[in-house]
Amino acid sequence: MSKIKFFILSLVVFLFACAPRPNLVKGEEPVRNYPVFLTGWETSAVFKAEFKTGDYKNSFLLFVNKRKHGDFQIKIAGDYASVLLNADFKDGKFSYTYVLKNLFNKTARGVFEDMVKILLVKPSGYQGYSYEDETGRIVFKEGKFINSYLFKRGLSYPYAMKQSKGKINKNIEFNDYQVFGDRPLPHQIIFTEEKGRAEVILTLLSLK
Repeated sequence: MSKIKFFILSLVVFLFACAPRPNLVKGEEPVRNYPVFLTGWETSAVFKAEFKTGDYKNSFLLFVNKRKHGDFQIKIAGDYASVLLNADFKDGKFSYTYVLKNLFNKTARGVFEDMVKILLVKPSGYQGYSYEDETGRIVFKEGKFINSYLFKRGLSYPYAMKQSKGKINKNIEFNDYQVFGDRPLPHQIIFTEEKGRAEVILTLLSLK
């Protein structure tokens, strides 16, 4: 993503976050399709992941496989299909069976785990929605996190999400939606921390 595009998106999200907010309305959610993968007929997904956190930079393939009992197998592979990480993910928690030494620094690991949760866990803790002209937001409170999905009036899916936890804020951009089966999913997802500590670009390579 170009620096100009990133700046514009960050500015839009910042201004929307700082603008006076109309009260949240309770009722049926305007958005029906959240960018959550492997919730229907799909059983596996492959992403190209590009990480940048401070001096740390890495690129690898992220494999996600859905199992029968609602849990997932997470695998990261590097050059020549070498396995860099194996983990199980269930009920929002990770159980690592193998992690290559120095694969992640502390910041990158935290971003990786937050990213996987957004990809695989349906939003919960619905608080309500509001509109500001043609832009709407739907707010969820999940534990210590406040997740605000931004969407355009009339569309059934969000184009961005702002995640807040204390002084730490993340912006997630959902790009290039495509229809898979009977619902739209983003082909590219970009995670950034507002303080510039981390950026992750995910590109969907396979969904089946």
